[in-house]
Amino acid sequence: MSNRNWFVRFAGVSLCAAAFTSLGCSAEAPESGEESVAQVGAQPAVTYEEWRSRAVWNDEYKVWTVEGDILAASEESLRKIYDSMYTPEGALTVNLRSGADDIWSRTNRRNLTYCVSQATFGSVYAQVVDEMMQAAAAWENVANVRFIHLSQHDSNCTASNNSVKFNVSGWNGGHCQMGFPGMARADRQLLIDRASMCGNNRRYRIGLYAHELGHGLGFRHEHERVGGTGCTGSNFRTLTNYDSLSVMHYENVCGSTNDTGALFITQKDADGASSVYEAPTNVVDTPSQVVYARKVSDGRIFKKVPTGWAVVGSARRSIVTVGETLYGLAGNQLFQYSGSGTTWNMVPGATSSNEQIFACAGVLCATQTDGSIRRFGAGSWSTIGSAGAKFQSVQNGQLFALDPKGNTVNRWNGSGTSWTNVGSNGFADLFSTSQFIFGITRDRNTVQVHTGGTSWVNVGGAGRQWHGAGTALYGLVPNASAVFRYLNGSWAQVGGAAARLYGSNGILYATDPNTFDIFSFNGSTWTLVGQP
Repeated sequence: MSNRNWFVRFAGVSLCAAAFTSLGCSAEAPESGEESVAQVGAQPAVTYEEWRSRAVWNDEYKVWTVEGDILAASEESLRKIYDSMYTPEGALTVNLRSGADDIWSRTNRRNLTYCVSQATFGSVYAQVVDEMMQAAAAWENVANVRFIHLSQHDSNCTASNNSVKFNVSGWNGGHCQMGFPGMARADRQLLIDRASMCGNNRRYRIGLYAHELGHGLGFRHEHERVGGTGCTGSNFRTLTNYDSLSVMHYENVCGSTNDTGALFITQKDADGASSVYEAPTNVVDTPSQVVYARKVSDGRIFKKVPTGWAVVGSARRSIVTVGETLYGLAGNQLFQYSGSGTTWNMVPGATSSNEQIFACAGVLCATQTDGSIRRFGAGSWSTIGSAGAKFQSVQNGQLFALDPKGNTVNRWNGSGTSWTNVGSNGFADLFSTSQFIFGITRDRNTVQVHTGGTSWVNVGGAGRQWHGAGTALYGLVPNASAVFRYLNGSWAQVGGAAARLYGSNGILYATDPNTFDIFSFNGSTWTLVGQP
């Protein structure tokens, strides 16, 4: 253990999310007489009165629902939502507010606190707490955000509690809903219908809660890009190509191709989220134990040196090491750190449409805006595959990918674009050690390991995050209050609370949930590394 007691401090991490079950109908509350006309592309003009008439009033909470699952607690809020969505100056898509992305600041994005109402959920309170943690984990594993459940406020979990960013409460609204980051505190409630719980099974509920969580991060409905009745919006910024599978796309309407039975985070969702919040690659290392880290306050990249930390570059969307080389994405451009000062050079032959970068089969891989995967080896690039949901590599040279719907796991055969199906269990995510590939089932309740052919074996239960370092797999428990290690067929606790786990070259790194100091774990001892 470290000489600091951070591993025994509790850090309950999760997010608020919820879901929709129906679109709005006529409002029951009085309507405003104000009118404003907005043009939405080639679509007919939508007046404020026409849009306002479709709002649904809930007398229990004294709020409206618009656009199917977005909450408005006042007439002023209704007007702001309309102006935000249906202005002439105006996809995954991010909401715009006064012409800027409606997202959380660097200060807030790692401190998205919430409470869960004990009074309004009663006997299903524990279920809501658990499933919100899993919905949060889905986003935290693709974006540099962190949600924290402050359970001490659960006995007074209302819209007037300003000690949290938003409250999660039960209501009789017939659906679930959530507001955007820039809205007033009264609009930032995550309301879940008590009767339906927004889904009839764990996986379905987690997917729907992740949809609402997406609104809480600033993301709009993906189907607004389609056009037509109920599928048109404006005043948003497109982050990716249109995604008919997106977690932000309603099912079975407006061109959805999701026939999997639940919503889930797609490759393009991950691409879009990282483009505005950065990827969660805050700490990376090399085989010689050189540590690079992102500065919390401004996103700049630093290198650990004997005298402390030295800046090596400006903010990067994502960073990754392959061998001793550090790569970084700036927007969609791919750069390689020169190893000296703050000089970065463009990677030869790289396109300008890179979305995710990761180590794969001993070299660098990058997904493209069209979903394809390119591999950088022997000084040149080659396309090795098409779109997938998740990608993971083990150090013995094997690359694995989930297909776009998460139905099957496929292994790259080492050349060309040939892949082999190694399992059709269906997973929400993949992770690996130096020898094995693991998956978390779609209900985020069971960890499985690949044992050869198409066989997978259960080895663990629900968690918040998993990360491989050397031959060991490490996991955070669902509330992030303890770190466990899976080695030689068994689990054992090796640490306390952590914000996140990092590292891939035999050393595990974890960040303090309160200070974000970095600690390293060599298998038996935790050592303070510090932070930029």
